[in-house]
Amino acid sequence: MFSKMKFFTICCIGLLLLASCGDTSNNSDPSTGNADFLKDSGVADKEQSTADTNTDTIQNSNKPESNQPEKEESVLDENEKILHYASNDNLKSETANLKKSDTQNYALYVLPGYTLTGEEPNKDVLYLEENSEQFMRIELLPKDTVMDEAISTIKEQLTSINGTIRETPSENRGDWLKNANVYQTQNNEELIIGLLKEDKDYVLKLTIFTRIKQDYANVFLNMAETIYMP
Repeated sequence: MFSKMKFFTICCIGLLLLASCGDTSNNSDPSTGNADFLKDSGVADKEQSTADTNTDTIQNSNKPESNQPEKEESVLDENEKILHYASNDNLKSETANLKKSDTQNYALYVLPGYTLTGEEPNKDVLYLEENSEQFMRIELLPKDTVMDEAISTIKEQLTSINGTIRETPSENRGDWLKNANVYQTQNNEELIIGLLKEDKDYVLKLTIFTRIKQDYANVFLNMAETIYMP
């Protein structure tokens, strides 16, 4: 009799333990429950979507709308140089070729689609081949040029085109033009820029003629930055 009661007691205890284990399995871990809630509520998906979007935005912001250079810099020879420039709100990179002036003692790197030619003694013109009205006149004035006189001359030249001229603030220029004297004038269609910059061996004078709606000034200035005396 005692053995039967003992056996019955052991069975009851076993059933209670089994029931207790079943209840414990329904209590999920807090961290697991939070993850399931986020997923079910759509918050997790939204956070992942936002993260993906932010990543795409960062990646896209680091991808300028540029043309790939024709060659890698490591394979360029001394007569080639990759120029990075902005043209009509587009960033581009192209391989420019070294050209020497026929009328003056200097050379510069010229981008494809542009031609450097002599205009008259001590004056060259670098122009856009598809529209020669877009051009830059290049003059290398003597080192001992009186800057006040040169500035007065370039102002008179711009005033003769359009009566109103203004100076471009230095903070709006590239580093190589911070100490230059830059003036401009414009009408409804055309933008004209006059520039004087003192160098070690000469005074660089540039006159750029471009269009308001098709502004190539930055392209010309990027090429002008490469001017040097061989």
